[in-house]
Amino acid sequence: MLTPRNLLILGAALLAQSSLGGGFSGLQQMQIQGETNRQTRATQDQEANKLRLSQDLAKQKDTIARQRYESGCLMVVASSDKTQLTAITEGMPVMDSVRKVPLSVGNVVCDSNGLTGEIIANPVDPLTPIVGLTAFTNDRNLIAAAAKRYRGTRYTMPSQR
Repeated sequence: MLTPRNLLILGAALLAQSSLGGGFSGLQQMQIQGETNRQTRATQDQEANKLRLSQDLAKQKDTIARQRYESGCLMVVASSDKTQLTAITEGMPVMDSVRKVPLSVGNVVCDSNGLTGEIIANPVDPLTPIVGLTAFTNDRNLIAAAAKRYRGTRYTMPSQR
């Protein structure tokens, strides 16, 4: 029998059913959004950790590069013009300009851009040692002081390809 009370209960039941249907859908959307937020936070945390590690490594390499400049690393000059300072490249040999042979393993080299390195054994060609174990500093005063040890040289910006 459709009494006002039963109509009220029926209306409430229909209202509840429609809101629950939307509620389950809304709940699923909230769960999906929550998972997306968790993944985003996890990615951001990973990126922040990578940045912290990168900063720590840069500080360590800066300390190493400073020590190399202060202890008298060999400043690299251009092969075509001994008065022109040039850059070193990791994985490439540094040539003795007089004897025309690669520098020996153990030499410490640096350039006028702040990059330093050690001459290490070349795993591909044992007869041609290469620059490895590089470290960088951006202390321009320290680099300029090291360059002054090589009177008659000048600095030019490296060219980009």
